[in-house]
Amino acid sequence: MWGRPAPGEIFKEVALTRHRLMLSAAAAALLAAVVTMARADTEISASTSTALSTSTSGSITIDSSGGVGISKASTPAITINSNNFVLNNGFIANNGVDNGIGVKIDTTAGAVFPPSTGFASTGTIDLGGGGTAKQGIWITGGGTFYGPVTLTSLTSTALTGASAVTQQSSILVKGDNSVAFLLDSGTKVTSSILIGGGGILYNASDNSTASNSAMVYLDGTVNGNVILNSALSGTGPGLIGFETLGGIHSCASDTAAPSGFTCPTGSTGPLINAGSISLIGISYPNSRGNNPEAGSALIIGNSVDGGFINAGPGTSSNTPVAVISSAGLVSAGVVQPVLLIDPTKSITGSLLTPRSAWRASSAAMR
Repeated sequence: MWGRPAPGEIFKEVALTRHRLMLSAAAAALLAAVVTMARADTEISASTSTALSTSTSGSITIDSSGGVGISKASTPAITINSNNFVLNNGFIANNGVDNGIGVKIDTTAGAVFPPSTGFASTGTIDLGGGGTAKQGIWITGGGTFYGPVTLTSLTSTALTGASAVTQQSSILVKGDNSVAFLLDSGTKVTSSILIGGGGILYNASDNSTASNSAMVYLDGTVNGNVILNSALSGTGPGLIGFETLGGIHSCASDTAAPSGFTCPTGSTGPLINAGSISLIGISYPNSRGNNPEAGSALIIGNSVDGGFINAGPGTSSNTPVAVISSAGLVSAGVVQPVLLIDPTKSITGSLLTPRSAWRASSAAMR
């Protein structure tokens, strides 16, 4: 298992050392956020089949005993469309339908500036079952989300000082033409993105011959740090692991930030892999051959101001080795390097075709 750093310390130091996220810290952040809310907030302590949005429910806290589970096409289980936070310690699910959406962060009406929690999850986002064209977390609307997106773990500490992980975030997606974490072109996140906890698990549709999917697809711009500190594990023909096309820049580069917004310390705009990205084309390959292969594990198609770091141990260091792997170099007759740095993928101008192989093959889905 990977150690799970606390998002605050990683963002502050841009370091890869591991820290514990304490329950008291999460509670303190929640209490601080609640003070700023004008509308009544919502706490979910049991399962509900009603989709929720912050514009009508205020800030939403899902307890470990609670969850929001729906089965509705093109309807998010949770929508963030106002200056409120969502904290998921339970489950968010939209299973067994085409165009299922777990969490939608919608900036269509303008910038969204939530309290410091932003969107945080130590629970599950589940888009399993039948269906295609799914999004686990979808950030869209053409505006800016001024809040962190944090997927992490909760750790309890006994009186003896021993600590143990009590629960971990996870995103589970099954189905072709899907993406677990999607930032749309023209939409921005100004803050930091941490993908920690239990990571992301993707499986293509049964008997798929072309998954046309990506696990993390940043087509829009991030002004802040992007950190992978967990496992991205996927199975599907042509599946892309992590792709960034919109650029990753320093938080301070966003000169239009609203009054009261403060950049996380040290948010210089790096892309850091302190976990693993592992892809295969098929779970049970045929011994006779002709098995589908996965696509590239990591694609960088635009500027990354803070550079790319693939973590590993140095002298006298216990830092785990980060992994980037994909089974096979050829998918659908096209060479798919495990790590691809290709600026042409982010060219716009008069380009008439979509910028990404994933976007090109799945543009019709949305």
